[in-house]
Amino acid sequence: MPEKRHGLLTVHIPQRGEVIMQAAFPEAMISFDPHADYFTTVPEISIYSAIGVGPGLGQHLESAAALERLLQTTDKPVVLDADALNLIASNKDLLNRIPPRSILTPHPKEFDRIAGESNSMFERLKKAQSFSIEHKLCVVLKGTYTATCTASGKRIFQQLVIRESGDSRQRRCLTGIILDCWPAGGRNPETAAVSGVFLHGHGWRSGSCLPFRRKYDCFGDITDTEKHSSKSNKQIKLFFHLYR
Repeated sequence: MPEKRHGLLTVHIPQRGEVIMQAAFPEAMISFDPHADYFTTVPEISIYSAIGVGPGLGQHLESAAALERLLQTTDKPVVLDADALNLIASNKDLLNRIPPRSILTPHPKEFDRIAGESNSMFERLKKAQSFSIEHKLCVVLKGTYTATCTASGKRIFQQLVIRESGDSRQRRCLTGIILDCWPAGGRNPETAAVSGVFLHGHGWRSGSCLPFRRKYDCFGDITDTEKHSSKSNKQIKLFFHLYR
C-alpha cells in the first residue's frame, strides 16, 4: 500500500519483522523497536505529519506503557485502531491522554469495551455520539452502516459497508487510507475520517464484495483496478465535491 497511497511512509516495527516488511513493502522506510517481538519504545515522531497506531501492536505491558508515552509525546491528532483500542479499554486513564480530534476506528465490540456494553445498535450510536463530544474525538463506528461521530456532535452515515466477513488486512487498510486522506490530502481529521471510510468501502464493494472471497491482497490492488474505471472515478469525484 505505501507506493499506491502514501508519500513518505515510515513503519515502526519489532526487529524480527524486518524481512517480512522489506519483502511485502520495500518502499516503506523502517524504524526498529529495540525489542525483537513487540512495541516497547516510541521513536522520534515530531517529524511526522500523521500517525496511526494499533494494527498488529499486541497487548503486552511494555506495549501499553509505550502507547501511553506516545500519547503524552504528541499533541497532533492520531489514528487509533485494533490493539491500541484494546489497550485503552484496559486502562481508561489513557482516554484523557489522547490528543483532541484524534480518530478512533472501533468495531462495535471494541467500542463496547471502551465505553460500556449497549443493549441495541441505537443505544451504541447515541453513546458514540456522546463519547465523541465528551472526549473531543472522532469515532468511526464500523458496522453495516458505518457511522462517523465528530467532536461537534455530527453523525455521518455511509452505506458503503465494511463487512464483517472481510479479510482482516483489508479492514485494517482503513487506518492507512485515513492517514493518506489527512493531512496529505489537505483535509481536517473529521473530513479525513469520512473520506477514508468512503474510499475503503468503495474499493471493498467494487473489488471484493463477494463473501468469503478475497480478490485482492491489499487496497493498493483495488486502486490499481479502480483507476481504470471511469464510473468509479466519477463517483469518487462526486463524493469529494459534495463533502467539502
